[in-house]
Amino acid sequence: MPKRNLPTLAVTFFLVGLLAVLAEAHTQDGSSTNTTTEPLVAWTCPVHREVHSDSEGTCPICQEILIRTLITQSWTCPLHSVITKKEAGRCPICQRSLIPITMEIGWICPMHQEIYEMHEGTCPICKMDLVRKDRARPHEDHNPKHGGIFFMAPDNWHHLEGTYLEPGIFRVYFYDNYSQPISPKDFEGRIVLDETYDSELREIRETESYPLDAITHQDSDVVYMEAQVDKKNLPAEIIAKIQFETDGPEERFDFIFTDYSVTTNNERLIENTTQTVGGEAQLFAEQTKAIPDDPSEIAFEIATRDLKIQLLIRRGRFNEVWVPALESKDLVLALNKHLSELESHPKQLLRIAMKDIVRAAYMLDWYGDLGNKQLVSEAYMLFGKAVRDIKSIYDLP
Repeated sequence: MPKRNLPTLAVTFFLVGLLAVLAEAHTQDGSSTNTTTEPLVAWTCPVHREVHSDSEGTCPICQEILIRTLITQSWTCPLHSVITKKEAGRCPICQRSLIPITMEIGWICPMHQEIYEMHEGTCPICKMDLVRKDRARPHEDHNPKHGGIFFMAPDNWHHLEGTYLEPGIFRVYFYDNYSQPISPKDFEGRIVLDETYDSELREIRETESYPLDAITHQDSDVVYMEAQVDKKNLPAEIIAKIQFETDGPEERFDFIFTDYSVTTNNERLIENTTQTVGGEAQLFAEQTKAIPDDPSEIAFEIATRDLKIQLLIRRGRFNEVWVPALESKDLVLALNKHLSELESHPKQLLRIAMKDIVRAAYMLDWYGDLGNKQLVSEAYMLFGKAVRDIKSIYDLP
């Protein structure tokens, strides 16, 4: 797989979570909804539909001009995406709380379903009037479906959820970029419980590993990969190495379980299962506090989020690091107007720290989604040093 421009991809997925004006998640492609929410205008790339913005511009990946779209809000079950409601409530199947979702408003031809337009009109083939058909957008639901930890693969298409149900049982489920389940029967994988660094060969060697086998139940369409290992108590660090394609690279995902994953025997999630709230934009808006006017208070808020990031990394909640990281990015940018209040040396130090925090925040967002502990740790080193410099500038302990 060719090397990707990670900062660019980080910006892309930041746009997915932050620039969408409504809460974002996923429903089944092609589902329609009639909501009382007034449609809002957003822009997306005609090629890379995962790119969203709240203003006109160009795609950060291919530089195509963004096209105008209409989006609206609805509610769905994070486990049963066929459920779509006009307002918040509970899933009639599993009784789990519904999550807010963003739907893209479009129009299709009743006779030629391949015709999809962003506006009303007639079919260019048969001239019939187009009818409204709302549909999902990719990369809008990273909620765990089975009580586990949800990550995205570097190819931007495959997603996976690792679960640790009981001592010795590790199971991983797979999804596409719409969070629809996919079969892993053609995947190769294993888990690693212990590895050491060989200084002579300058490489990491696995000292304890187990194969991941594809499991299919005759009475269920649930398919997953599973490894049965020697009893491993909590906290459990499990590295999953997956090869999605025969000639493709082997990808690494670091899972750290501080609790056992909670599901029932029929695979329905219990209400208290840990989950990411659907809609990163909404979650971000709810958790972001007003930015203070005093620079020392801003620095204190950055330091507070730094502690949150450290805790999330220690607990292996890499896919949650983006919230305090991007909050820190907004906070540090607010220090720009206070640069003139500083002497020459601290002013230059703050400029460098601001740049590093913005860069590291995007990296933490991207690497956290990938579930790569090493890359997250490397990004945090840059972030942590910048926070320490800011604390020294404003005399914070």
